[in-house]
Amino acid sequence: MLNDLAANRIQIAALPLATALPQARAGRIRLLAVTNAVRSPAAPEVPTATEQGFPDYVFEGFVGVFADARQPAAVRAALVEAARAAVAEEAFAGRVRTAGQTPFAGGEADLAARVAAQRTLVEAGLRHVGPA
Repeated sequence: MLNDLAANRIQIAALPLATALPQARAGRIRLLAVTNAVRSPAAPEVPTATEQGFPDYVFEGFVGVFADARQPAAVRAALVEAARAAVAEEAFAGRVRTAGQTPFAGGEADLAARVAAQRTLVEAGLRHVGPA
């Protein structure tokens, strides 16, 4: 999709900022908005979708660590702590910020809430598409 956008075969696309930002900086595409609740520190000149007139379009990308639900609590807790330790390392957090993301390591409840929020937004959007 990014290649088609840069070649002007399509006029608009929703892409991860980390993917689109290098192309925008090279002048191949133009960023219209980020879907985060706030402007990205990696591209502070790019307004949010809310600022562009779409107040209900907040779609924040995230990366989660998923495991089989039958994992013991101690294993789940160790995964959360390992994620928090990685995010606390400036070398890792800096790379995440450079890619347009916000380094954050929550717990199981936070990840479940983020997944549920994204599911709600995607399902609402799909209702507008109709059957193929």
